Amino acid sequence: MRSILTGESPVEAPPHIKAATPLRPQLEANAAGLGHISLNPGRSTAVVRAAPLFLSDGEQLYPNLALEAMRVAQGASTYLIAGVPDRQGIMTSVKIGDFVIPVTSAGELWLYVTPDRAERYVSAKDVLAPAGVSPETRAAIEGTSCLSARPPPGCRIFVSPALGENVPGLSLHAQMLEQILSGHYLSRPDWANGLEIASIAILGTLLVILTIFVSPAIALPFRWRGCCSTRLRRS
Repeated sequence: MRSILTGESPVEAPPHIKAATPLRPQLEANAAGLGHISLNPGRSTAVVRAAPLFLSDGEQLYPNLALEAMRVAQGASTYLIAGVPDRQGIMTSVKIGDFVIPVTSAGELWLYVTPDRAERYVSAKDVLAPAGVSPETRAAIEGTSCLSARPPPGCRIFVSPALGENVPGLSLHAQMLEQILSGHYLSRPDWANGLEIASIAILGTLLVILTIFVSPAIALPFRWRGCCSTRLRRS
């Protein structure tokens, strides 16, 4: 796999990794692709709202599982990563085969998650059954991109997307694939953070002025509404 970059280098854009544990040589030699599985690296919150499509060691970019699965499924050999002409360390989009994916400046994909559904999953025992794959299981997986995983014994890896439920980490990679294939993307303009900060500052100033000129009993409902408004913007 190789990457073609346009604009200034975006290698510094994604989250950085200091080290990684490689695959065993036998696995790496026979793998059609290699992708990382990190969904929320370096963030203080456990809620996953955007996932990095790449990690970086400062010199090279490492694609995530969903992205690499897209590349392998299409038989593509390269990623076309768009930066900006006059600034390093910024991404704007990633092209794989026939698909162009809009990303944040840090190379993240805003997750357009839906409630977890049982029909997304097929048990490994149904695929590896000694008697062969049943017609129902074959119909469920034919023509689809399938991801499989087995966590270490005694370790079940769950994450929390924005909808509040706990789901297996692999489910979010599958939903990333669904999102890319369907072309349904969420967008957040670059000026959104500045607007939120300005709104909170203006609202806070108005509350202070209101408290000075009216009684606390009258100001309290406005103070409560301002608190709720701030929480909703951050959620």
